Amino acid sequence: MFKMMIVDDEMMVRIGLSSIIEWEKLNCCILSEAVDGIEALEKIRQDPPDIVITDIRMPGMDGLELARHISEEFPNIKVIILTGYADFEYAQSAIKYGVIDFVLKPTEIESIESAVSKAVKSLESEINKNRLVEDLNSTINSQLPNMREKLICDCINLIITDASEISKSMEQLSMESKPFYMVLGELEDDVLEIRNTQASSCQPKNSILKNIMDMSFKDFTHWCAVLDESHCCTVVLSQSQSLAEDIQKILAACHDITDIFESSYDLHVTLGISDRVQTPGAFRMAYEQSVSALSYTLQDGNRINLYVRNFSEGYPEINSINTIISRIINSVKLGKIETCKENITELFNRMIETKTSIEHMREIAVFIASSLMQFLPDKFFDIESSSDNNPLVLSKILKTFNSGNLKSLLCSLAFQICSELKKSFVQNNAIISKVNDYIAQNYQKNIRLAAIANHIHVNSSYLSRLYRQETGITITDAISRYRIEKAKEFLQNPEIKAYEVAYLVGFEDAAYFSLMFKRHTGCSPTEYRQLSNRE
Repeated sequence: MFKMMIVDDEMMVRIGLSSIIEWEKLNCCILSEAVDGIEALEKIRQDPPDIVITDIRMPGMDGLELARHISEEFPNIKVIILTGYADFEYAQSAIKYGVIDFVLKPTEIESIESAVSKAVKSLESEINKNRLVEDLNSTINSQLPNMREKLICDCINLIITDASEISKSMEQLSMESKPFYMVLGELEDDVLEIRNTQASSCQPKNSILKNIMDMSFKDFTHWCAVLDESHCCTVVLSQSQSLAEDIQKILAACHDITDIFESSYDLHVTLGISDRVQTPGAFRMAYEQSVSALSYTLQDGNRINLYVRNFSEGYPEINSINTIISRIINSVKLGKIETCKENITELFNRMIETKTSIEHMREIAVFIASSLMQFLPDKFFDIESSSDNNPLVLSKILKTFNSGNLKSLLCSLAFQICSELKKSFVQNNAIISKVNDYIAQNYQKNIRLAAIANHIHVNSSYLSRLYRQETGITITDAISRYRIEKAKEFLQNPEIKAYEVAYLVGFEDAAYFSLMFKRHTGCSPTEYRQLSNRE
């Protein structure tokens, strides 16, 4: 029901209006009464009604002045003015205050009811309009992610190329115009659907990649887009003036993405990160950079890589700098620490000779440090935190104003990474052997990645990634291959039925065993047995 207020200095008028009219039939109820405009305004401010019926002539504040205050403070309240013939022209001036109707005195019940009905219809119309607007806004807001995704895809695919059109579309879609990065993710091509290793449901892999990227970048303002069956990208807005801080946080999110895929899905995802793009909406440029970064990832075997900017652009005096940077990175990758130090020294000598600014030196040092850290994703934070309990290496670099200190920081980081790589080589071989031993001893059971990791005392996502990196196959594949080889041995015995072989080698479903056997050998278990008997 709509709430009513009656304002009149005559008590009998107030009592008459309250009691004679059947307000419930008009979908109204009396909320309050007042003797003049001053009292009415105080009560309205405490508990606003929907409709006010007021006399025009009252001591203190009259009805016209009250209507003015209501229009200024409570524009949604509907005002009905009671007026005599002598006051009618005066009352007409209240139209500018949004008064919905005038009722002449002496007042007839039908006139009051008609005016109130008019006010009620106006209120109901406004409520319906507001609901429509809310529903429309809700629909638009629910579609915003899809509309933003389409804009990003259209820009990447060169369907939209005009900068002003892109800027206008971004404004309409409430997309902030700030510097940004693009992270491009790629999943393996040999599977269209993904089965969670901890659940039985299957989903399209691009949908899962998008959802995981969306979740991992939740602390950033970001927009995700599916590009095709195997690729998704995320536009990540810059959070800081510091390039190092941005890179640090983005790399951490990227590690989360790869860890989730390897621990939950036993799948390999690769990620390419663009440079910080200063032009808002330059999604195509960022995409090309992230594609380039992704290609480094695929060539080098790293899961995550940053776009290699052409640092010689605008600096013709150091046109060979990219070659030196590549030598630094490759020497660390090969564990050649002395060669790496020589290359770092050559780099800084070249920059000093050509009077390269300390700002540009820091920029190059940040890129080199970020690239080197990719070789040790799981040791990344350990190495940094162990460096004399000082801030992270990237932050140190940005706070350094001396080329000698920059050089020392890079040499120290390179030495730490080379040392860790050598340790890891020995440790990794031991871990792979333990995994293979565990599979051989437990292949008949329902083997879980978490169980293997607990047995070896390592993190499950790290174990999954390491095994694949060292052997070229996933742990799930290794388990399947071992089981199939054991199944071949059991099939040599004609007294063991094919479905019994399935259970003997750890498959709970004989049909699934048959499918996997055929996938690995090219024939069914029965066909394999027949071929073996002929031989």
